[in-house]
Amino acid sequence: MRPDLDVHARLPTLSVTAACALAAIALAVAMGIGRFAFTPLLPLMVRDGSLAQSAGAWLAASNYVGYLAGALTASRLGHALPTVMRASLAGIVVSTAAMGAFDGLAVWVFLRFVAGVLSAWTLVSTSAWALKHLAQAGRTDLSGMVYAGVGLGIAFAGLFCLAAARPGVPAGQLWLELGALAALSVAVPSLIVGRPLGTSVPPGSTSPADGTPGPCTGLVICYGVLGFGYILPATFLPALAREVVDDPQMFGLVWPVFGIAAALSTIATARRFGHANRLRVWAVSHLLMATGVVLPSVWLAPVAIAIAALLVGSTFMVVTMIGMQEARARAPGNPTALLGLMTAAFAIGQLAGPLVSGVLDLLQVGHRAALGHALQLAAFGLAASAAYLWRQSRPASPQPESRRNTVVQSNIRATARQGFGAQSAERLPLPARDGMTAVQRAAAEAIIAGPRKAIFGPFVPLLQCPPLMEWIGKTGEALRFGGTLPERIRELAICVVARETSNQFEWQTHAPKALEAGVAKSAIDALAAGRRPRGLTAGEEAATDFVAELMQRHGVSDPTYDEAVRHFSAPGAVELTAVVGYFAMVCWVMNVARTPGVAGSPAAPLEAFPA
Repeated sequence: MRPDLDVHARLPTLSVTAACALAAIALAVAMGIGRFAFTPLLPLMVRDGSLAQSAGAWLAASNYVGYLAGALTASRLGHALPTVMRASLAGIVVSTAAMGAFDGLAVWVFLRFVAGVLSAWTLVSTSAWALKHLAQAGRTDLSGMVYAGVGLGIAFAGLFCLAAARPGVPAGQLWLELGALAALSVAVPSLIVGRPLGTSVPPGSTSPADGTPGPCTGLVICYGVLGFGYILPATFLPALAREVVDDPQMFGLVWPVFGIAAALSTIATARRFGHANRLRVWAVSHLLMATGVVLPSVWLAPVAIAIAALLVGSTFMVVTMIGMQEARARAPGNPTALLGLMTAAFAIGQLAGPLVSGVLDLLQVGHRAALGHALQLAAFGLAASAAYLWRQSRPASPQPESRRNTVVQSNIRATARQGFGAQSAERLPLPARDGMTAVQRAAAEAIIAGPRKAIFGPFVPLLQCPPLMEWIGKTGEALRFGGTLPERIRELAICVVARETSNQFEWQTHAPKALEAGVAKSAIDALAAGRRPRGLTAGEEAATDFVAELMQRHGVSDPTYDEAVRHFSAPGAVELTAVVGYFAMVCWVMNVARTPGVAGSPAAPLEAFPA
């Protein structure tokens, strides 16, 4: 396409911050108003006599079913993500205002169903759109800003209802006012969401990848458990607060507190734990939520309600954010299908919550006792899923070679003997000075005058080709002494390359340096033994996966690349690739030359990989 015919070439680009703000507003309107405004408005509709308390369950169930339908169809819409976002947000504005413009249970049930469908479409399309551009910009730490929009929307809707619910003001008027506020909120985002981002990459520069249901089944189920565990307190906490707090203004604050906790927690988690293992953060969040869910069933008091609201509110959007990020990491080229599947699981879980509570209510133990049993069941499910997620977060143990018919990601494979071993005769020793040519002497003196101060390691055999040695030496100096990667990451990467090539010199040189830089001794020992190190930090794990996969596959998958960019930025990933290439080259040169290891090194010589 000619540049003058490309409409995007004529449009101003969006900054990363603007894209985050746009996505946050979209989620605030879709979820905070489109889905969750019904929670604080339900008591007002009952107060007005326009809706029976029992009929409220029909409206809630209709919204849940709509959310499920939207999640199941989001990946089949066949339109660009900005188009889906615009259309869904416009529909949410109309369906919200229509709740106040029309009367009747049947109409309201239909409108809540439509709002559920559109909310799911907005969540899936906005998540796919925002996370894609944040990953390309290397700014996944800003994902908290995006998902804080849901909490801010919930807090806004709750505070609006608390302030506007004056005597004589019907709930229908509040629905209309919320519709108008939603329209104002999405007006500007709807106009600019189609603009290209400053971080955009050319079409086709990323390879498509579809998520496969098999490896993701456990995560999808855990995300469904989130829906089951979250919906019970989200539905019943305001009612429980009403039982223990007489002041309507006080129990009316439960929902805004819930939303504010959700907003602040996503921002804090993305900044503080952005480089941590996502599955472990997810597991801890489920445990915290389980505590908040079970607390009102064993201790019903104002402080217990407040703690429960904080624990559940501060974790449900953290898990939503992490779940969406994990889905994109596992299907980076086309995450929409997996995002929709996880959202559908959440919808099924939240449908099951009230259903289970209703069934337990038939046991004739009283409504509060039945609700307590349901909360305890939900807490158990959250705790069990936390255990599963924590177990899945651990690196897999190496498998015997006979069981590996394909290239294995993220594990250093057991192969036949590589390199040359510890005891082999040197093929290309350092020539005596009087045996060197003038060009060799000049090249040797240049190396000695540089930061290395001596001829050793790969420069011994490379002295056979002085011009090549000179340029390779400058490349190594740039990477080791002028690079931007943290020393700990660079030294660990070199150790992985040395182990993969079974090169004695680089291993005995850099294993001690890696320990000095802060790499755990257990990790170095595991590498020496040919095992996948355990207990790495998130950054070390990303670097180890990247280097091992690059060495074994001669390339890296999208999830591995995305993790490297998330931790080290795109330039850092390029530098890490260059480090691998440089040290693989010098290791191979020394392996061919049978250059010996470092005499007196505290690192023992490498043994062959286990057969």
